[in-house]
Amino acid sequence: MTYSAKVKETARKLRNEGGSINDISAELSVAKSTISLWVRDVELPKAILAKMQQYEIAGRTRGLSAIAARRDLDDQLILKYAGEMWSQLDLFDNKDFWKICAALLFWCEGAKRLSNMMFSNSDPEMVSLYMKALRKGFDINENKFSVQLHLHEYHDVEKQVAYWSKLMGIPVNQFNKPYIKPHTGKRKREGYPGCVSLRYGEARLARKLSAIYHVFVKNT
Repeated sequence: MTYSAKVKETARKLRNEGGSINDISAELSVAKSTISLWVRDVELPKAILAKMQQYEIAGRTRGLSAIAARRDLDDQLILKYAGEMWSQLDLFDNKDFWKICAALLFWCEGAKRLSNMMFSNSDPEMVSLYMKALRKGFDINENKFSVQLHLHEYHDVEKQVAYWSKLMGIPVNQFNKPYIKPHTGKRKREGYPGCVSLRYGEARLARKLSAIYHVFVKNT
């Protein structure tokens, strides 16, 4: 479509006054691509540019806030879904369920040399779940547990031993001397509790967990 020189000039004038491509397109009933082509060499006054940048930043901020709000709502829906799903299951008193949980966790985070049943992780929730799964799924000899912590120089050793002892339900006297990692020059990791290396003195249980894992994977 052919437009008069007057329409083009009006578009350039509106742009020079700070009009957006969208606004000019709507006012003149001309496609945005055409308006953009007409005004691409128009140098906007600094005051207009600054104002447009402010609008752009504000719009971007609103957009990010809207995305965050939608994500929060979606997270709430997902959490509700997970809660409803678990409320319908009747597995928590089933020893076989806990055996499978222990086997999956062990195969993910445990040592693959089955002569030494070792599980290492720094996530308190995962470690706690692993302990619960072992105790609910198997007849555990509590005296066979031993623990070694891997800590940084900034950790309070006594405090971290007490923390992990309470979380795992293992007495302090079953903790070995912690391994203190040398200073790397990196900044302190706030809230990092250290890594726990948990051993259980029965290689046969490690082989059981391995067997359960492989049978589970093969049959699902």
